[in-house]
Amino acid sequence: MRCFLLKDKSSLMAAPIKFLNLPLLIFPILLLFHRASGAGGIASDTLSKGGNITDGETLVSAGGSFTLGFFSPAGVPTKRCLGIWFTASGVDAVCWVANRNTPLNNTSGVLVFGTGGSLLLLDGPRGQTAWSSNTTTGASAASTAAQLLDSGNLVVSEKSSGRRVVLWQSFDHPSNTLLAGMKFGKSLKTRAEWSLTSWRARDDPATGDYRRVMDTNGLPDIVTWHGDAKRYRAGPWNGRWLSGVPDMASDFRLFSVRMVNGPDEVTYALNATASAPITRVVLDEVGVVRVLVWMTASRVWRPFPWLPRDACDEYASCGAFGLCNVDAASATLCSCVEGFSLVNQSRWPGRGGKSLTF
Repeated sequence: MRCFLLKDKSSLMAAPIKFLNLPLLIFPILLLFHRASGAGGIASDTLSKGGNITDGETLVSAGGSFTLGFFSPAGVPTKRCLGIWFTASGVDAVCWVANRNTPLNNTSGVLVFGTGGSLLLLDGPRGQTAWSSNTTTGASAASTAAQLLDSGNLVVSEKSSGRRVVLWQSFDHPSNTLLAGMKFGKSLKTRAEWSLTSWRARDDPATGDYRRVMDTNGLPDIVTWHGDAKRYRAGPWNGRWLSGVPDMASDFRLFSVRMVNGPDEVTYALNATASAPITRVVLDEVGVVRVLVWMTASRVWRPFPWLPRDACDEYASCGAFGLCNVDAASATLCSCVEGFSLVNQSRWPGRGGKSLTF
């Protein structure tokens, strides 16, 4: 699993998304702001307090790598989401979705700053909040701004003592994708967690059935869960590769992996090498981890092998004291360790036995 580290940024836990009834006057006032400021309230990569982004408008990072705007999953016009995608390949490469579980049913959505300093996605006709960053600003609320960086990170900050202070960032709230600069793991101090959750379907960003998390019980391990069932493990980091993915050492030369295992946090990080192309790590809707590298010349995403590569990568696929051999000539993939035999032959499924003994 490719994991990323974000340096010198504050980490906040994602709060539950709620629909909140706003005072009836709030939305008309925001519309007046829009008419007064229009696109002029939006720099190419920045949304300032008092400005807004309506459906059809976008923020584009300074280098042009990433775009924030509204899109329709599967092209369904009655489902509108606010997301960030890789500009060159469009909404086929959405990296982050704000309202993944609360899509808007029309094109009247608007992204604004609320009076308390939170970044809000409002459902226009109803004046309800479909998503919020749940941030609180200090005395410098007027200086609050949201900037889309060329890393793909949307950062909400305010000016304090002559410098920008990060209040919230999308990198602290991943969906199904990791990008260079993102953390993956756990904060032992704040209990914050940086993990992946699959989409419900390839064209539906709602929360799916698979989770990719850091297991800190024993040696840190990256585990994919399907509901309550453990499906795949990447294994501990040995300094060169994850033990469950030995081909990392030869196949992945575009980036370096760094591990932080300290009293405050346990995280993995991926740092792109100089001039490396955009790389994204995606937990897809069926639990497969895909490493995708953008090929600029051909304008396609090149996939690298990851997990699972074959049936033997499944967690405990052959049960206790079982050996899994994907190249086995027999119908089954599994066999017993020498000196062991099956407890019950009927419990030996086609892909492996689950009941082995001495």
